[in-house]
Amino acid sequence: GYNRDLRWTWNDTGFPEQDDVLSCSDDDSGSDSDDDFHDSGLGTSLAPSATANGPGRLPLSRSPPEGNTHEDYEVGIVCALSKELLAVRALFDSPHPDLEKDRNDPNCYCLGRMKGFNVVAAGLPHDDYGTNSATNVASHLIRTFPRLKFCLVVGIGGGVPSAARDIRLGDVVVGTGVIQGDMGKWIQNSEFKMTAQKQQPPPYLRAVITKIRSNGFISFESASNPLLDDLSLIASMKPEYSYPGAGKDMLFEPGDVHVEMEPTCDNCIGSRRPRTRQHDGPNVFYGLIA
Repeated sequence: GYNRDLRWTWNDTGFPEQDDVLSCSDDDSGSDSDDDFHDSGLGTSLAPSATANGPGRLPLSRSPPEGNTHEDYEVGIVCALSKELLAVRALFDSPHPDLEKDRNDPNCYCLGRMKGFNVVAAGLPHDDYGTNSATNVASHLIRTFPRLKFCLVVGIGGGVPSAARDIRLGDVVVGTGVIQGDMGKWIQNSEFKMTAQKQQPPPYLRAVITKIRSNGFISFESASNPLLDDLSLIASMKPEYSYPGAGKDMLFEPGDVHVEMEPTCDNCIGSRRPRTRQHDGPNVFYGLIA
């Protein structure tokens, strides 16, 4: 749009500028006669211009704005803790500059490109925890970046080992579904019965899981683990993120209770199951997230 009284222009994108970009020529920039142009009210893309198309014709096209916009991001990531967000940002192949956002959006975003995707990551406010805060962050993220295909929750979790699944320190758990673990009812003389329904990821992500698990050329249980390079990259930024060794990976039995007020498990009493793997890389497990 254009205001002939204030000599300001407002392009199709961005903020108003005090620049007469709609003038037909430099010689008549100070003229406000009706012969200059007529504002269409629809932006500069419909304004007459003296270009190669001829006077009074529409320009062929507008050049795209420099850099990315909010609509260029496809994947959202939410982290509860700053230490989790650090690991995500370390894996950006290239970071992107910040974008302006709505004043009603309290989130702070980290933008970058990862494995061919434009990714936006956000963390929960300091000292905020729980599903309510995570839902609030995700809601603002989805509204500010309207073209997201999916949003992931990424971070530290507690695995549930079993005889069939020896989940250990540093292993990766991929959620094939989410279930609200505290939704249910107590029945007299019986255990707590969950009544929540499993919520599945989008079909696209479940198809990706099938593709990964069907690839016989990828092994997460050998020295050629493809995640090792990513772990080395994260550890180069934060050395304490590297694997501390099998001596620190002692698994207690489920019935053992941690000694109160002790920062570590060195003084805990109980049977410990040592790590017996032949490699230090993480295994990948798939299952429900509670």
